[in-house]
Amino acid sequence: MIHAAVLKKEVLEYLDPKQNENFVDCTIGEGGHAEDILNKIKPEGKVLGIDLDPQQIVSSHWLEAIYKDRVTLVNDSYSNLKEILERKSFAPVSGILLDLGMSSAQLEGTQKGFSFKIDQGLDMRYNDLTGYLTAEKIVNEYSYEKIEEILRNYGEEKFSKKNCQRNC
Repeated sequence: MIHAAVLKKEVLEYLDPKQNENFVDCTIGEGGHAEDILNKIKPEGKVLGIDLDPQQIVSSHWLEAIYKDRVTLVNDSYSNLKEILERKSFAPVSGILLDLGMSSAQLEGTQKGFSFKIDQGLDMRYNDLTGYLTAEKIVNEYSYEKIEEILRNYGEEKFSKKNCQRNC
């Protein structure tokens, strides 16, 4: 399945990229938004593409083949943006894009456990090399109280106690 970037027109309208400006795509995915931005900022404008999912970095390498040194790809978290910008000497920055959705490749083309359509493990980490807990470990080993607390605090689920009494 090929992923199609959403709201492309709106992204370009809001960012309003101009010739020779630099942009950061904090969730580069398969590069759909970055390609549109690169076409607007030619001939010298650059895009720094970041993604926590290493497979998404692989999926966006095609941009380097076409746009050469105008694209820099980094497998990291956008929460480290300041350090990445310094490390890559990427400046000045005219705009930053964060597309916080999931791609169809992440839902259906991986073994991460994001899809209900495919029987697979319950991993649910974007980058399985990070050492973070898997969802499988949490649901199988955490106490009822801890799961309810996670749902209430991080999921902002106001019925977490009621739902956990029935299902946890």
